[in-house]
Amino acid sequence: MDNKNITKQMIQYNKSVFENAFTMISLLQDYATNLSSTLVSQIPWFPEDAKNGILETAEMFKEARANYKMAMDDGFLKLQDMSFSNFDDMFRNENK
Repeated sequence: MDNKNITKQMIQYNKSVFENAFTMISLLQDYATNLSSTLVSQIPWFPEDAKNGILETAEMFKEARANYKMAMDDGFLKLQDMSFSNFDDMFRNENK
């Protein structure tokens, strides 16, 4: 295999690992958010301002998570679009 194919496979593998881990963590965070909001809504003495604060914080986490995912996807796209034409030359120069 040449270096270009190995590099592309490594990028695809890392992207796949990231996608799987991100999906799993997102599901866990969503579950924890649903669980905490259900718990807080059932406590009668819990202040309404605190309930709203918890819900706003959960929304901020979701927004930050979406921004992080978008940044990682952009990074993987840039890696995939990158030209590896000088990549092979780099390895040829090391072997001399």
